[in-house]
Amino acid sequence: MSAKGKGHHVEALLGLIDLEGDFAHAGQRWLKADQPTIAAKLGCSPRTLRNIIKDPAFVTHRTRLGG
Repeated sequence: MSAKGKGHHVEALLGLIDLEGDFAHAGQRWLKADQPTIAAKLGCSPRTLRNIIKDPAFVTHRTRLGG
């Protein structure tokens, strides 16, 4: 992936967090969605999303549906 392409997806992800990141926890804003859903909203693959969120600016947390 080119740096320009990654930058576009990073900006899109930050915009999505601004729009839908209404779940606050531990002083951060979170998206309540699985990675395939977030990737689809960004127009990228789940693999591309995983590459983007490896950046220390992003934090991931694995949960189980309903618990």
